[in-house]
Amino acid sequence: MKFRNRRGYSLAELVLVMMLLILVASLVFSLTAAGSQAWLRLSESGSDRAALRTAMSYIDVQLKKSDDLDAISVETDPYANGNAIRIVREIKNPTIPDYNQSIVWIYLYDGYLHELHTMPGMEQPLTEQTSGRALTRADGWSISVVADNILEVSVWLDGNGASPESELRVTRRFNIRSGGLLQ
Repeated sequence: MKFRNRRGYSLAELVLVMMLLILVASLVFSLTAAGSQAWLRLSESGSDRAALRTAMSYIDVQLKKSDDLDAISVETDPYANGNAIRIVREIKNPTIPDYNQSIVWIYLYDGYLHELHTMPGMEQPLTEQTSGRALTRADGWSISVVADNILEVSVWLDGNGASPESELRVTRRFNIRSGGLLQ
């Protein structure tokens, strides 16, 4: 039996192979792009959740450090923008003999949860330069006294703002053991 030698491919075969290669390449690139975007969204969501957990952990530590009778209160923040947690602590500092208390404010300002340490009588007026230390990013928060010794705090990030489902919110109730919560 005699075999015929082929010297090349027909134009139709080349066009068909090229179309298949382009189709496979476009599928690979679109899947890679979708995976990359999903990874970025998950990474951002994880860092946002970590920021909210950090905020709640910080509030928890501050409240536990200051669990004295009538030491914790919910008041208007130093900028009169909303609610703040005000914590009065007894201090013994020989370099400042006239002051035996310090005040810690935890409040929302300019998209961040802040803390501000002051002395009695020095709370206001505050300026941009004395806005305290930014703790973590937060788009909003709410503070409510649920009972005589229970404080409920919610902190949230709006996400991309496209839908209510994109909002990340963490709510926690803090038990003030000494009953030191002023209303």
